[in-house]
Amino acid sequence: MNKGTARAWLSGIGAILITVFAICPFSMVSLYMTPMATELSTPEVSVTVGQIAIALSISTIGGFVVGLLIGRLIKVINVKILVILGALFVFAFQFSLSISNSLIPIYIAAFFNGAGTVIGGMAMAQIVITQWFVKGQGMMMSACFIALSLVAAICVPIVGSSIVVYGYRSVVLVVGIIAGVGIALSSLLISGAPAKYGLQPLGTGKDESGEALPVSIPSLSWSKIVRSPVFWAIWLICLLAGTVIQGFNSQGAVIFGSLGLDEVNAAFALSVFTLLCIPMTFVFGFISDRTSPKIALYIHGGISAVILLFSFFWVGWIGAIFVACAMGVASILPSLYGPNAAPRIFGTRDAGDMIGFVNVAASLGATIGPIFTGFMYDTFGNYQITLTVMGVLLVICLLLNIWLNGKKNIEKIKQQIAEESA
Repeated sequence: MNKGTARAWLSGIGAILITVFAICPFSMVSLYMTPMATELSTPEVSVTVGQIAIALSISTIGGFVVGLLIGRLIKVINVKILVILGALFVFAFQFSLSISNSLIPIYIAAFFNGAGTVIGGMAMAQIVITQWFVKGQGMMMSACFIALSLVAAICVPIVGSSIVVYGYRSVVLVVGIIAGVGIALSSLLISGAPAKYGLQPLGTGKDESGEALPVSIPSLSWSKIVRSPVFWAIWLICLLAGTVIQGFNSQGAVIFGSLGLDEVNAAFALSVFTLLCIPMTFVFGFISDRTSPKIALYIHGGISAVILLFSFFWVGWIGAIFVACAMGVASILPSLYGPNAAPRIFGTRDAGDMIGFVNVAASLGATIGPIFTGFMYDTFGNYQITLTVMGVLLVICLLLNIWLNGKKNIEKIKQQIAEESA
């Protein structure tokens, strides 16, 4: 294994690890909310779960802000330093949950946690993978989500039972230490852009046997990318897909209940959706690498859209399974489509800016989704219309995908790249 290949794989492993260590602790915050509300309440002041949940929204805002800046940050600050800073932010939030007796310090730390999950978590991982992998990029990004899902599935019940025995303050402190140290140590595996070491990404030039591999795509400057309607079409796809998936995630059990399932069966149907997410993540990455992200979107989005457009026919167990399958197949679109598609079209030079922006779009969609689903139910009194509208939103994603990958648009972008390179 040559030096470039070794750096690429070490960076890829580091990217997977920071994703797990940064995101998994945040996904478990809901486990602490009830005991926190009880312990922080006093005879004079009552603290509610809803007030604690505001910290999650503040964290999302922190992620929005830094997500828009990460492309600039990685150009002026060493990647390892950014990841270590992210480790400190993630630890600080967990530490604040452990020691705070009021909500204000938690709210402040939550903002920085959002920043930490970007510069020391998912967005940074996707940027590192984009910089180091031309071949296998989709599968490496998929591996981040698969690892996160598997670790979360193991850790959530362990943490939940530990809270009962040791109390939430001790448990969240241990989780914070593991996360902070894990991210910091993982940063040692991650390298900056290959060009800084006089190397090429994995999948460019020739492999060890001398066989020619795909060349990297020439890049367009960020100043022109941000003015391209094609980029904003990708951004909008991530926004709409995020709205659909998180709109379902936030009320999945209630949606299944509206189809005629009791609580036990609704929970079982929800588990079908959850179990589908992992293999569908693998499938999307595989299709994206073997063909292209646009084909992966056609397949995943198309299957889901067709099922959801016929939501009025779905009732009972059969209906619930169809809906679970539709959402499971589409579940990875907000997170994987944009980071894979944008660098394929515009090149990888400004991957940080592109990935930061499309991740913000997915997060914004995730923020809108629960509000959208609740509003639709309050307006129409059932979820069938909501699911049908979700199908329409996925159709819009498919139409945007057709348009942005049209020959005229792609040729225009290639011409712009050629003019900049001349």
